[in-house]
Amino acid sequence: MTRLDDMSEQARFYLDNCDEIELAELAASSSEVIKQLRAKLAAFHQGEEEPADECVSPTPAQWLWQWNHAIPEQRLEMADRILNAFATASRCHLEGHAYRVEDGRADRAALGRVRAELDRWMLNTLMPQTARALSDVLAALNQPKEIRP
Repeated sequence: MTRLDDMSEQARFYLDNCDEIELAELAASSSEVIKQLRAKLAAFHQGEEEPADECVSPTPAQWLWQWNHAIPEQRLEMADRILNAFATASRCHLEGHAYRVEDGRADRAALGRVRAELDRWMLNTLMPQTARALSDVLAALNQPKEIRP
């Protein structure tokens, strides 16, 4: 099998219908197009960094490398995960989840201080009615979550 046997129909057409000068011009222009495409491809991949460890969250440069080297199905899955994460983050922002978590932490800390103060009062009181009232308050604070209003 010769190189002529491996040629595409388009290449055979050019060989049959073009003279040497036209073929040389075609080759030169093709070579220039290939150089331009290689430069564009290099610019496209500029800034990428191949991930070193899959168990570690990627840097932006490593994430770009993963995106640019993924097959279309993988890119669609990645895009879906990103959009879902964005929707979750937006919902959390709009509903003030970060503030609610902080409020919950502050509430738990305040409740701990109230319990400690009640315990201190229980130890320092001699009056049975006061002790019983404090005991009732502590019992109310320690109700299981299912019973709380």
